[in-house]
Amino acid sequence: MKIVQFIQRYPPAVGGSETWCREVSRALVQQGHEVRVLTMNVDHEEEFWKKRSTHDDKPPFASVDVDEGVYVRRYKRTLPVFVLHHLLFKRILDWKFGVLFYGPHSVEMYLKMWNELIAADVIMLHTLPFPHNYIGFWAGRVLRKPVVIIPHFHPGHPDYERRSNYWLMNKCDAVLADTAFERNHLATRGVGQEKIAVVGVGVNPDDYRPGDIQKLRATMEQIWGVRVGDKVITFLGRKMEKKGVSVLIDAIKVLHEHIPVKLILAGPGFEWFSVLYMSLASEVKSFVIDAGVLTHEEKVDLLHATDILVLPSKFESFGIVFLEAWACGVPVIGTTEGAAPEVIGDAGLTVPYGDVAALSSCIRHALADPSKLRRMAEQGRRKIHEYHSWQMIGARVEKVLEGVIA
Repeated sequence: MKIVQFIQRYPPAVGGSETWCREVSRALVQQGHEVRVLTMNVDHEEEFWKKRSTHDDKPPFASVDVDEGVYVRRYKRTLPVFVLHHLLFKRILDWKFGVLFYGPHSVEMYLKMWNELIAADVIMLHTLPFPHNYIGFWAGRVLRKPVVIIPHFHPGHPDYERRSNYWLMNKCDAVLADTAFERNHLATRGVGQEKIAVVGVGVNPDDYRPGDIQKLRATMEQIWGVRVGDKVITFLGRKMEKKGVSVLIDAIKVLHEHIPVKLILAGPGFEWFSVLYMSLASEVKSFVIDAGVLTHEEKVDLLHATDILVLPSKFESFGIVFLEAWACGVPVIGTTEGAAPEVIGDAGLTVPYGDVAALSSCIRHALADPSKLRRMAEQGRRKIHEYHSWQMIGARVEKVLEGVIA
């Protein structure tokens, strides 16, 4: 098969859907297919709508790349035009028709994508509610190509819960869901069940072997002030309000009054988080650490030095960081929202979103029962080997693509 994928960014840009696209693309190449990815030359999410903060105008990545057999074409992102943004996109498409079309956009991609699409057997679209999904869909229909969408849907999120998004999913030839929870949610909103296939999310366990842990612990002590005996709580992900970062910080403040604990916040920051972190007292910053964006190796080593990974998010289509933690033998805590309870199962704990007292109590009681933590981590490892390797995910995706082409 010749497969063309549309996505807003591609690694090394950080994000769950970006990782999914890369790993499934690699798996499909290993299975003998040709995969081409069309995306935008953007690293940080803030760059979707404004210029990069750096003074260097050079694009962050090469415009053409080959990633383990996956052909990647990155196009220049087009900045919003005031009249189009406020008149056409906001007043007409958004307010009148409920179509979120603000961006990011790449006029260069829209003009140059046709040669790739003409040669394709199937088109794959990624990540609602971004507008490239609509562009890719209509291009596919013009060329009479089958179109498969992977929405990475966040149930309950207002930008996802639009009639236009459900319309688009119903018009595509297949919808790939991350979880049974997502499939059931889409079905109750009118997406045809016959279109939806649960394919899941994965990790490569061999990519999560520890490096020099002693060196990491020395770095953690020197830079972050983590001492022997401190309990390490880690958050991995985009540091956004709906990820529950402020709730987690408040819970750790309460916990710190009882036990020695350090919270490591790793992942891309946003203006909201910068304001929040700047407002913290210096005493709080001594045990709430902003680690910034880590390399994969640094992230793996951090997880191996972590006692519990916590993702107290309101909207998650899956939460790939749960798998990453389990691959490193780390137990997890999530929330009772969305797909998290299904993903975690008996391999971790869940608390109500936004409940500081419940989260603090949950972490405290979990740390007090090391044997339970070990059991949960082992259950997580078992889940990975039984269902969540990228080879398994790629095989499920391949089966769906063959079906829509046939």
